[in-house]
Amino acid sequence: MSDNHNDNVEAFNQLVNQIIKEEMAAIKKQPTTNGKGYLTIDFDASVVNTTDKPIISVRFTAEGMMNGMAHPFHHHRVLNFDLDSGETLSLEDLFQPDSDYLNRIAEYSRDVLNRKLRDKGMLMEGTTPTSENYKNWNLNPRGILITFDEYQVAPYVYGTQTVLIPYSVVKHDIAPDSPLANCLKHQKRCLRNNLLTGGFIDQA
Repeated sequence: MSDNHNDNVEAFNQLVNQIIKEEMAAIKKQPTTNGKGYLTIDFDASVVNTTDKPIISVRFTAEGMMNGMAHPFHHHRVLNFDLDSGETLSLEDLFQPDSDYLNRIAEYSRDVLNRKLRDKGMLMEGTTPTSENYKNWNLNPRGILITFDEYQVAPYVYGTQTVLIPYSVVKHDIAPDSPLANCLKHQKRCLRNNLLTGGFIDQA
């Protein structure tokens, strides 16, 4: 294993630690509710394990209680990390410049959520094709998983919403040099050889 690879693994570990520390620091600033304040952090992960550009895609789920809250909060953070380059990936890094990928993802998400959510105003606003609305994304063996935090597209009672965008929806927008491009050209082989592995329990 090369020194560069070891350095990138260490960089990934540091980013994970940073996310956890930030979540802990945020809740420590708040007074607890009747001594019952708490924070728990869980995670799910998938891996694109091609020979030249391995990616690890992690979603952190934070649950906690703070002063004045009637019920616990839940929110998510994601880390999509290219172990080859040692860089964090943004959603736009997967797609060709000036492609219409965000509108395609938004339209698909809206269609899926429209079948089960009643508050169309929240749904429309929360699925508007902006980078902020789609910041919580992860790679999944069969698509891009979008996570909408509570209150983003529906009231609290509906909880977190997820939509799995099949790769077929955005396949024409994927950048040829994207870490995903090679696997999407040979998706069955990638799945069969466990090059695209992992997943998320609450995927749509």
